[in-house]
Amino acid sequence: MQPTYQPMQPTYQPARILPTCMRPLSFSLQHSTDAASIANNLVQRIFVTPFQVSTWHYLFAQSESYDRSLALPFAKKLFGKSINVAELVYQKYGTIFSKGDKTSTSTSPAGSLISYPAHFGYIGIIMSSLFIIVLDYVFCCVGNSSDIVFAIKCGFVWSFAVNLISSDFVTTLITHGTISGFFVVIFASLITRHDRVDRFRPR
Repeated sequence: MQPTYQPMQPTYQPARILPTCMRPLSFSLQHSTDAASIANNLVQRIFVTPFQVSTWHYLFAQSESYDRSLALPFAKKLFGKSINVAELVYQKYGTIFSKGDKTSTSTSPAGSLISYPAHFGYIGIIMSSLFIIVLDYVFCCVGNSSDIVFAIKCGFVWSFAVNLISSDFVTTLITHGTISGFFVVIFASLITRHDRVDRFRPR
């Protein structure tokens, strides 16, 4: 009886291997696209949206009559009442941009340097500049000069600077981590007070 031989099936199939080989490239391209989208959103939020929103503040200040003093920071503490200008601006102009969305808690955040002048004129520029100068001075005075504390300060200053571009000063101070940053720096200073890390600096 003659033995029968059957041709060996190939152990791999190029048509199936090719998509498998392309998966890392597809994964990389997808993540590159996601990273580009995230970067674009950050640029829009930091450098475009605040200036767009600030124009709404100027339009509101020119077209509406209201007590400007009630729009000051801590006006409720000073005068017993206040108005939320950011919310009023959103209700008038932001709803157009959001295609009719009138969520009551929505606001129109913009940096103090570009929104305060709309409501307070030159006083707004002076006031917002003084806020930033005082904040910088206090932050420089807090903590010691160790390398770790300096690195922490640099990180928080970058975060504060970005927040000050896109948010009101009081909002940045209270809800965006500025006060928390002071406590973190003080805590780090206390930890490194007796064990300075300067000795780890490369010689």
